[in-house]
Formats: sequence, C-alpha cells, structure tokens
Amino acid sequence: MPEKFLVGAHEIEIEELDGLLKYIRGNTSKLIKKSSYSLRIVPSPAIGYGVQYLTIKFKEPVVVPPKDTFRGYVESPCDIELKLGEMELDLINLGKEKYAIYGTVDIGDISRYHLSEVYTKEPDSLCVTKFVLSNGSNYWKTFDKLVFPIWETIMYYSEDKAYYPTIINLTKNGSVEIINTAKAPKNGLIGTKNITPVSHFLRRI
Repeated sequence: MPEKFLVGAHEIEIEELDGLLKYIRGNTSKLIKKSSYSLRIVPSPAIGYGVQYLTIKFKEPVVVPPKDTFRGYVESPCDIELKLGEMELDLINLGKEKYAIYGTVDIGDISRYHLSEVYTKEPDSLCVTKFVLSNGSNYWKTFDKLVFPIWETIMYYSEDKAYYPTIINLTKNGSVEIINTAKAPKNGLIGTKNITPVSHFLRRI
C-alpha cells in the first residue's frame, strides 16, 4: 500500500515500485531510485517568485519609549521543502501569496507581504518570527512593520513549528537598521543548513 501523509493541506503519496519510489503530490509525480537517503521535510523562507525580503505589517503599530526595547513575535509565511540529501525534490507554498513594494515604486524591490498581530508570547502558529524593536534615540518611536532579508536564510524548526532567525530592528539618529541575526529564537530547535552570516542593512523609510 502507498504511504500517504499531509503537508499542510497537501496530500503526499509515496509508492514503492521495483527499485524505485514514486512520489506524488497533486499533478506532480517523480520517480526516485531507492537509496540510503531518506525524505526530509523542512521549512523554507517564503521567497515565492524569488524575492529578497519579507515584509510583515503589524495590525497595530508598536510605540517604544526613548532608549528602550520591545521584544515580541509575529506570525510569518513560510514554504515547505521536501529534500533528498541536499536536493530539493519539491517545494510547497503554504497559504495565499501576497507581495508589496519595499521602497518607492520606481526604485523599490518586490517583497513577500504578510499581516500579523503582535504577540508578547510565542503564538500557536505554523511559522513564527521573534523580533526586537530597539529605540536608541531620545524620542518616542512608532514601529509599524518588519522588513528583513530572507534570501537563502537559515530556518529553524521543531516537530510541528517553523521559525525565522531572530530579527533586530534598531533605530537611532533617524535611520532604521535591520539585523537578521541568523540565531535561533530559542533552544532545542533544528537548523535547516549550516549557520548563515549575519545580514543587516539600513531600511528605507
């Protein structure tokens, strides 16, 4: 009997043939020569059509006092990658894809877009991003979104959840610096790849 299991709302079927495995998901079908490699299911950054950034808009802006920080969580979009060794066998997009312009229309970049509540404790969601809003200025600061690089970023996961690395949003002297720390948001998680370099940039206002 074929083995069947669900990834999100997608049914995966694996059938054993003579020396082969047949992988089926909807209209996708592949024949795989049997080997010592096992199928791995891991989260993948939601790059969609090849975007570099993820924009997570806060449903309610967060106001941080001068010289103070706020630590929180947001729900985040992610994809699911099925791998044999280091090869991508299949990539499953979860949910509806949305995009936004990061920057101005004439010189901006397309980014993946998601709207989320802001949580002070980790939400019960499939994919989560832990973040730090750091206001290094002498003035009150309102934060209304996170924008951070996701191209080839490491992801982390447990048995039933996925995580982006911890993101730091630092404002000082009128600029906003975004830091993808590449660090796991908590202990006990599995990384999808060898640790990636810390990525940071000055965000366009």
